[in-house]
Amino acid sequence: MSVSAGGSSSPRVIIRPSQPSESVYRSRPTKALDAFQGAFAGYLACTISLEQFRAVVAECVDDTYELAKVFGNSIAAAFSAHCVPPEDYRVLQADLANLPRHKRARRESERSSRALRGRFLIQKRVAVGGVGILYRALDRRREELGYDNAMVAIKMLGEQLRRSPEALRSLQCEVRNARRLDHPNIRKVFELDRCRAGYFITMEWLEGESLAIRLDRTGSRAMPAPAAFAILAEIAAGLMHAHERGIVHGDMKPGNVFVTTEGRVKLLDFGQAYSFGATPGLPAGPAISPAYASCELHEGARPEFSDDIFALAVMAYRMLAGARPFGRYSPPKAEEAGIRVLRPAGLDERQWRMLQRGLAWRREDRPLSVREFIHGILPHPAPERQPGKENLHVAA
Repeated sequence: MSVSAGGSSSPRVIIRPSQPSESVYRSRPTKALDAFQGAFAGYLACTISLEQFRAVVAECVDDTYELAKVFGNSIAAAFSAHCVPPEDYRVLQADLANLPRHKRARRESERSSRALRGRFLIQKRVAVGGVGILYRALDRRREELGYDNAMVAIKMLGEQLRRSPEALRSLQCEVRNARRLDHPNIRKVFELDRCRAGYFITMEWLEGESLAIRLDRTGSRAMPAPAAFAILAEIAAGLMHAHERGIVHGDMKPGNVFVTTEGRVKLLDFGQAYSFGATPGLPAGPAISPAYASCELHEGARPEFSDDIFALAVMAYRMLAGARPFGRYSPPKAEEAGIRVLRPAGLDERQWRMLQRGLAWRREDRPLSVREFIHGILPHPAPERQPGKENLHVAA
């Protein structure tokens, strides 16, 4: 028996679209189901074209896959009965596979724009982290005031955390700490605000990549020493500024170090940093990153300046040696196993002694300050930034 293509005048054999279960009727509006069934019957009878039917399907499908599955089962049954041409079937199945995802993305974007009251025009979702979702947005107010760069980063609490007091305190802490920090090597945080979708903070928008991505790209190869020392110098500058103001980062790692396209290093995520003299009831410290957290943090101790120095030393080793100092072991396991850290190539005795001190298992054996550590590990003279140059390098 011949089957006509969509839109032809010769009707196909009409079959009744498969009925969804009662549970679907109870949980989803029947209007969409009725509209689909009416359009499907019209498509099978060739009273509407394939494109008209696709338009109805697109209108009826929501941002879950429940209705798409019901519609797909009906279309599949008709295809099995030779009532839907193969080329139409492929097009319709592709629509049903993609429509829910596209609608979900569009709904999220529209909701964000409405929730942010039109000031922040969300352009795209950049990343999803442990606390929230990061967006790139245009700040209309900054644009109206003539700022050179009106782009901002927006961190909004994820759906699961919007009712979490701890997550909100993390955002509040990040803004509170930011008001005490003003340094070119620390990302600027502007303000905490609220919208229908929940709380969010606005921050300086950065173009570039994290140190974690850069290290992933180098793999097991050491980073060129001049670039590594220049990055370390800027990380240290940001940390010294924070420490001078009584703020411990507590979760220093390559993922919280950002290298901009201009070569500037920025420290990120002071949201769970510990501040000496902090208000009781605020978080004592962040969730740790095992490879970069000191033995004391693994044991549940409150973060201290020495723990940032330890993490800085681990990052220094990773950049200079192409591997973590303790391999696959966490610091406590490495201490227990008696792991011996090998000296990276290219370090002189002075630099190696300081790196060993930075990697010491216990706080009392580490350098007293970031300044002492960085002074001892950098080659002399220290690395300098050359104005107008994109890459960092060590001065000759």
